[in-house]
Amino acid sequence: MYIGMPKIAKELSALEVKRLTKPGWHAVGGVAGLVLQVGKPSQDNAPIPRSWLLRYRHAGKREVVGIGPFPQVTLAQAREEARKLALEVRNGINPVARKREEKSQLLAETAKRKTFRNALRLILRRTHRTTPMTNTANSGRAHWRRMRIR
Repeated sequence: MYIGMPKIAKELSALEVKRLTKPGWHAVGGVAGLVLQVGKPSQDNAPIPRSWLLRYRHAGKREVVGIGPFPQVTLAQAREEARKLALEVRNGINPVARKREEKSQLLAETAKRKTFRNALRLILRRTHRTTPMTNTANSGRAHWRRMRIR
């Protein structure tokens, strides 16, 4: 098994990156691990799906983090973001785990902001759509509407 220096990709220009249409992962150079993922179009005349990824190793495990879609994220922006993420990896931070943690914190904060009024509104909407209304349910709904909970 050969263990040596990683391949250094040729630094591609923005025009060369734009011309990449073959499905697969294409190293674009400038930052180690920065690749452009090119997918197959869903239909004949559909645009080619392309996105920026950063491949790295953290604690001996291969990881991939998404940077953004091409062309909304330019080559220069992708390289800048990849440099930031690579610096995090060198400092011992796993960007994928950090993003997951931030998302879970955001969801927890959102859950804390739920109020009785919002929960009741959600229950009434679900009840209205999924179960047939009875006289009791109608009178209950009318009661809450009189209370101005909408």
